[in-house]
Amino acid sequence: MGVGNRRSVRDDEQPNTNPSASSSVRVLLAEDHNVFREALGALLEQEADIEIVGQARGGTSAIEEACRLRPDVVIMDISMPDLNGVDATREILKECPNIRVLCLSVHREGAYVRAMLEAGAAGYLLKKNFSEEVVTAVRSVAKGDTYLCPQVTSIVVQNNIREGGDGRATRAYTDLTEKERQILQLIAEGRDCKEVAERAGIAHKTVLRHRQRVMEKTGRYSDAALTRYALEQGLADL
Repeated sequence: MGVGNRRSVRDDEQPNTNPSASSSVRVLLAEDHNVFREALGALLEQEADIEIVGQARGGTSAIEEACRLRPDVVIMDISMPDLNGVDATREILKECPNIRVLCLSVHREGAYVRAMLEAGAAGYLLKKNFSEEVVTAVRSVAKGDTYLCPQVTSIVVQNNIREGGDGRATRAYTDLTEKERQILQLIAEGRDCKEVAERAGIAHKTVLRHRQRVMEKTGRYSDAALTRYALEQGLADL
């Protein structure tokens, strides 16, 4: 299965260097759990051909750091503050199409895999096995290959991705727009309307309109119900 389409490289963008001809693969870590991010960074930094150039704790900062640092590979979690990893991946590849995104997630359901691959991710790896595979996966996607861990490959082979998987976590990515998902996630994180407006970069009234549309689409008509929905869909963590 192919990943999402990517637009052509702009004249002012330099193509990524093949790691075989470079001293190191430059990696940005996008992960909100500090202990896991530190463990991941420590593991990768043991490799002479891999360099950690930056870290991000949320989806919005991942976009900013990716555009600023232009790493070869972004290791992206799905469930992160401010903006989920699926939409962050999509935005990164719009601005920097040469960057390769490797998803590293606890989610193994087909719907999550499909959402990340359709957003343009070049690989998908499960966190429970990251220490065994992440180095190989980073090198693989940096060379331009696609990397799926065995469990995810099994899902693809079984046609779960094409058929929508087990049905979980599909609605948030099919029924809601990217901005609606962001508003929903920020509400679920307990932010008031003013904070949501500031973080989403829109007016207070626009937040209310998005919130109303999310309620109508999800059938959840309170912030508590919206929060439960966001947790169910993997857009927020407890």
